[in-house]
Amino acid sequence: MNKPGLRLLSLAFCLIPACLVAAPPSEPEFESVTRRDYYDLLMRADQALRDEKSTNVAELQQRLACAGNQSSQAALGGLYLIGRGVAKDDLTGYAWMKLAGTSGEPRYRKVTDTLEQHMTPEQRAAADAKVEKLKSLYAEVPTHMNCSQVKLPRSNMKELRCEPEAAASRRSFVWLKRCAAEP
Repeated sequence: MNKPGLRLLSLAFCLIPACLVAAPPSEPEFESVTRRDYYDLLMRADQALRDEKSTNVAELQQRLACAGNQSSQAALGGLYLIGRGVAKDDLTGYAWMKLAGTSGEPRYRKVTDTLEQHMTPEQRAAADAKVEKLKSLYAEVPTHMNCSQVKLPRSNMKELRCEPEAAASRRSFVWLKRCAAEP
């Protein structure tokens, strides 16, 4: 390959990753919290989900869902589907569940596949538009959240784990995306 062609090819490789990475997190779209506070928030949200009398379950799950935590996105979708802590809204529930399904978690996909079978074409179009809006705001790249399936110790089972991006200047802090005014 001639040198100009090689330079063009190397330039293309340098530019491609830049298209796939979101801008670094910053205020006011993100808040910087300690890693410990993030894990405390996860625990409180999980406890609230298990406690049927909890009055702040939707608030906690939404906070984590907006930050990009896919397990919380699925939990929030479930809360909308049954109307727990939020007004019952099947399309919003489907949209959050579908967003969570991008993790590859089969449980989330099973729920959305079942819901899709019962949707009219008009409902599906409206739901898909809502999914795209949520993806643009709360998927892994715009939230700087890294979610992956992790094998559990001494087991064949896997668990979905999400880790927020660490703040560059203070490694004990992480960035959590704030919820937009109209999710």
